[in-house]
Amino acid sequence: MINFTKEEEEVVRKAFDRAFQDPSDLSERFTLFINKCMHEYETTKDYYAPYTTLIQASGTGKSKLLMNFAENIMTVYCCLRNSKSSGYPSRSHIAKTLLDEFDNERKAIVTYLAYICACFQKLQEFNGSCKEWINEHTNNNSQEDFWKDIERRMVNIMPDLMKNTTDNMMAEGINKYLDGQKIITQVGSVKCLFAFDEARTLVNQKVEGETLFYYVRRALKLLPKNVGIFTIFTDTHSNISNFSPVYYLDPSKRVAEKGSRLFEPFYLLDTVDMNTDFKQVPTLEESEDPQHFFRYGRPLWGALLSPSSEAEGFKPERVIELAIDKLIGGKSFIHWKKESQNKISIIEALAIFGPRLCIDIVPQSRYASHLVAGYMHLCLNISEDRECVITSMPTEPVLAEASARIMNDPNVRFTELINQLSSALKKGVVEAGYRGELTARLLLLKAWDNCIQKKHPGSRDVGNDYSRFVTINEFLKSLLADNVYKKIEDHLKMQVKFTGMKFGEAYIKFTHFINVTYTPERKNLGDALIRGVAFSCKRNQRGVDIIIPIYMGTLHENLNEDRISYILIQVKNWSTDNKGDDYPLSATAKLSPAYIDIEKLPHMPFLSLYLQLGAITEFVDVPTEFIQTRQVTSCKRKIENVLEEYQAGDIKTRGEFVKKIRIDDNQDISDAEITAFREHFQTPLALFGLSPNIYSCLEQLTPIPATSPSTIASDLTSNFKQLLTAWVDPTLGEHPEETKIIKRMEPLVYKME
Repeated sequence: MINFTKEEEEVVRKAFDRAFQDPSDLSERFTLFINKCMHEYETTKDYYAPYTTLIQASGTGKSKLLMNFAENIMTVYCCLRNSKSSGYPSRSHIAKTLLDEFDNERKAIVTYLAYICACFQKLQEFNGSCKEWINEHTNNNSQEDFWKDIERRMVNIMPDLMKNTTDNMMAEGINKYLDGQKIITQVGSVKCLFAFDEARTLVNQKVEGETLFYYVRRALKLLPKNVGIFTIFTDTHSNISNFSPVYYLDPSKRVAEKGSRLFEPFYLLDTVDMNTDFKQVPTLEESEDPQHFFRYGRPLWGALLSPSSEAEGFKPERVIELAIDKLIGGKSFIHWKKESQNKISIIEALAIFGPRLCIDIVPQSRYASHLVAGYMHLCLNISEDRECVITSMPTEPVLAEASARIMNDPNVRFTELINQLSSALKKGVVEAGYRGELTARLLLLKAWDNCIQKKHPGSRDVGNDYSRFVTINEFLKSLLADNVYKKIEDHLKMQVKFTGMKFGEAYIKFTHFINVTYTPERKNLGDALIRGVAFSCKRNQRGVDIIIPIYMGTLHENLNEDRISYILIQVKNWSTDNKGDDYPLSATAKLSPAYIDIEKLPHMPFLSLYLQLGAITEFVDVPTEFIQTRQVTSCKRKIENVLEEYQAGDIKTRGEFVKKIRIDDNQDISDAEITAFREHFQTPLALFGLSPNIYSCLEQLTPIPATSPSTIASDLTSNFKQLLTAWVDPTLGEHPEETKIIKRMEPLVYKME
């Protein structure tokens, strides 16, 4: 549980009270959704009860959306937050009554019906606006009196309701308290929305074997259909199945056996990047500042940093601390990392790697909804039967920085994190078809983290420890073993005539990866540089799997798209020494911008890395695929002549530069020109195998004794190779008896005992 000091509570309150921003008409969509549900409930017999759920990850604005809705439609808002929590909105005074330890199920149902009747009765007597109504029972200064009046009314109503011995009699008994004629609303819309926020407490407590939520839902089912009451449950830390279970697991027989439907959850809260002003393009130096990159991602981070124009927000490092705690399930990281020395769970490993690695969680896995519920993953889709949940992590620099700090904390075993990721692959939790690319991304991030630690050994602790630019030279020295780096060292020393700087002095910054469904263009590469993200390319992308943008300019100048280049990476995972029939073509011509379709004619150096991670024999190659024709030779000569005369101080655009080189600008770009430009500007390198002999980032900082029983589990190279070869293993069931049965079912695969 995350708690705040009194001063921090005030910052959180002011952040929450900021004006609701709604560039995508989210509020209108939510209102239409609630009214549609109300209409379907009143006009059909399809649905079990008048309620739905609001599901999304922490920090996306669920409570804020409810409060905004309440300014236009009468809403009874009740926060059931834990009494010891200092979170905001604060726990409602009525929560204690609603979470009582009831003697029996009848007492529970009658209490919830009395609560609804008392609130509705008070609402009929209220003469103010929707905004005044919601403020009266959520404001800390007035809510106690409001809820005490509700409790007095409930005391009067409950004896009357207790007289009813059947559901039909109960339904008739509550009618007299639910006269909504005085509540003015639009035709066909909800008259009163009952909102239960932080509703997991209803699931955690039980009476006679059933959860309190079960009895709340039973009470809702007894309400008259034409009264205009609808209900919504929301909670960051609750699984979707808590409030909208798969039908055959539903505790209500009517839902499970008679086909009564539950309303679909509302989960598409497109609030990511809401605090970002895309009209203001920062310099790369400015993009390192937490005041800038904390505004990307979910609105929580930017709101905490700048709660209002009059108030000072959290310091950047405090926001990162909060993000770290949230990534590990809302626990205290200080305490968690002591416990984690014994065991890190699969879900914790997935949560920690999630903001950086682009892990595809299997939608049918139970981990999917858990990751949304408590570990910051966004919910993108819920199937109608609620058996499949598609999750994702957006490009979120704050969480990437938080993840990097966890991964590199000396008290957190990085090798154990990899082991748990491998287990997730074997258990079918993670899509296993792209293990090579996943391993490559983790390898690159490891090199990135090592590079940052070497360049900035003393943390400034201002919120951007791992979110700063480094040069290509610095990164490659961290990635590659010394003997491998020397293979391309001379290329990195070459001066780039278009900019006047050396190739190896170009800048990169990538704290995380993002999956894309398109081939990036220069605009996308520029945006990625500012966010600190590299691209994990779309499935079936020609030629390349990973693209890392690089910038050949200064950090303090306005970003110029003409000065953007790239590192292009192709990943193979063949357990063989066979290079493949198309090698070295696949490491040169096919690993180029023209083949990939980024651009036909590169105008600055770019690096092509061909990683054959599964190779049995370690090997390093600088592949060549030179095509010598008269036209190619002529074009190469023209490139060299123009570059010889070109002055770095010339103010020319990329288009002008390329035009000057081309032999005939009026003709379409020829294959000869594409080949000549590629061969001149490309620096290719092919790496075979996976060990510290190839990748310096795999070196063990602390040698492990060969006699240690934990040598394999703690060896970094072994962990990476294990991840590279991890595949679904059906014998990894949770129960030993299951494993025995599976072995008997697969006699040709598993040896019979």
